Amino acid sequence: MLWIEKSFDSYLLSYKSGFVSGSNPLEAAISCYTQQPWQQVGRILFFDGNSVPQNQTYDQDLPSIHFHLRRFSDVMHILLNEKPLYLRLNTNSFYGDIATSTEPIGEGES
Repeated sequence: MLWIEKSFDSYLLSYKSGFVSGSNPLEAAISCYTQQPWQQVGRILFFDGNSVPQNQTYDQDLPSIHFHLRRFSDVMHILLNEKPLYLRLNTNSFYGDIATSTEPIGEGES
């Protein structure tokens, strides 16, 4: 099992209009970056339709994590309220997630 894990501390949000890839309209994209050095380390894509395309890699093994559009608010909440953050992708099963580091209970984030 090979895991790709990329930490990120910045993002660029792009909410799409009229972009269709097969039967899955791409509705939003979040490109994830590190500031030191400035580089893209992955992306989070949001699709509307009956099924979400499988997670994958792109451009030199960067993780592309895919969600249904109904998860957009949940993901934005994580981006706005948690740090540090990681994109993780298992290249055998293509399971992927957005993860935090271990945090103490009752940290008081709101």
